[in-house]
Amino acid sequence: MRHLTKAPFAVNIVADFGGALKYSQKVVNVVIEEAIPVAIVSVGRPEVYTRVLKDAGIKVLPYTDPSTLVKQIEQRYAGGRLPG
Repeated sequence: MRHLTKAPFAVNIVADFGGALKYSQKVVNVVIEEAIPVAIVSVGRPEVYTRVLKDAGIKVLPYTDPSTLVKQIEQRYAGGRLPG
């Protein structure tokens, strides 16, 4: 892949989707070994791999679906429900 571009690129890592967690650990290991510049960690719990990737010098873009994000924001900042 690296020979196809000189521009930075990213790899998407599915962090917690049923049995995919065992495969995502293998992907994380390859991303670290190959020094991929950016990782998008998605689905479930992006924080599962965030620290290990950042410690390896990889930029991490966590992604979660908007409805999950809204629920987290509501719980954290609005006491359970955003107005509107």
